[in-house]
Amino acid sequence: MKNSKSKLKTVIADDDRFLLRDLKDCLIEAGYEVEGEAHNGLEMVKLCSELKPDLAIVDIKMPLMDGIAATEKIVSSCLAKCVIVLTSFDDSDTVDRVIEAGASGYMTKPLDKNLLVPTIESVMKSSAEFFEMRKKIDNVNKRVENREIIEKAKLMLMSRYSVSETQAYDNMREISRKHKMSMAEVAEIIISRGGPNG
Repeated sequence: MKNSKSKLKTVIADDDRFLLRDLKDCLIEAGYEVEGEAHNGLEMVKLCSELKPDLAIVDIKMPLMDGIAATEKIVSSCLAKCVIVLTSFDDSDTVDRVIEAGASGYMTKPLDKNLLVPTIESVMKSSAEFFEMRKKIDNVNKRVENREIIEKAKLMLMSRYSVSETQAYDNMREISRKHKMSMAEVAEIIISRGGPNG
């Protein structure tokens, strides 16, 4: 188990250096390797941008940029696979804000060392499933987008050169093979230049 934990890129953020050290010690004791530390939200976003961690643990109250804003930025820019927010409060308003920011989970302070690892593992598992689902959705959206681009280019060729749909498609396929490009790339060139590029 220790090996699988140590493979996770983990970064942490808290403006309280004592609590940050305590969190780092807890993670190391549990078998995790902490690859980066930040003391405010801006530092955390930059750290995540540089390291692209598997796990980011962010305190909710920090200077310059709080944990909620940092989490929103990290999640929306896909800078970490999983974000856990630390908070001293677990009231519904705080939890709602954490979830809306895109965090995969949250833990209340003071940290319960006995719950730290189970919480991380549970959140990481659900986060990994969500990450894979998001990748599949992105792939489907990309295929749909590519199909629309190809159809647009095909219609352009049909209109401009008075050719059939099959002829237009064959023309694009031939360009794709000849230049070792995807059909979507060929379609984008046709659309941008107004005709075939063979």
